[in-house]
Amino acid sequence: MTEIHGNPPHENSFVPPRVRKSALLLLILLIAAFVRFRDLNYSTAFVDEASFVRVGEAVLSHPLQAPYSEPLNFMFGWYLWPALAAVGEWFGGLAGVRAVCAAMGTL
Repeated sequence: MTEIHGNPPHENSFVPPRVRKSALLLLILLIAAFVRFRDLNYSTAFVDEASFVRVGEAVLSHPLQAPYSEPLNFMFGWYLWPALAAVGEWFGGLAGVRAVCAAMGTL
């Protein structure tokens, strides 16, 4: 075997750059998930968490009519996150809301 670009030849040591980059990305995602999911019950609900859950419950209970227009001013014009927060709260309480937030933040 000959040397390529000055590197000595080694058997079975070549890892394609794409595999290295994918492994690095996976490692970063795993660390981010660990940091985000490590303690979901660390304190009581913050004001924005509670307001998103309440608005989401209103949206899901009346899906064809907006509960009121004021939430659109601080929810950037859509009800997707409040609806996801309400679903998380239904399945896991405040920890469920934070788990949904951690999952969306990790993705």
